[in-house]
Amino acid sequence: MPIRKNNANNNPIYLNDMAVAIWKMAENTNNVTELIVKICKLYNLQSGSVEETAVKNYILQLIDYKLLFE
Repeated sequence: MPIRKNNANNNPIYLNDMAVAIWKMAENTNNVTELIVKICKLYNLQSGSVEETAVKNYILQLIDYKLLFE
């Protein structure tokens, strides 16, 4: 789920189901850890798994690009 920098344009951005869930859950979550736990629970991802790490890295990328705020 990497994010790539590109020039701004009016093309739509398409999100997969997990990205949509992250986006929606983010507004009702207090911190990154809570958001990761919610997503992992929703998708039955085990704590410490590669999949959990991928979710965490994706969320941190969203924060780095100022698409989400801590």
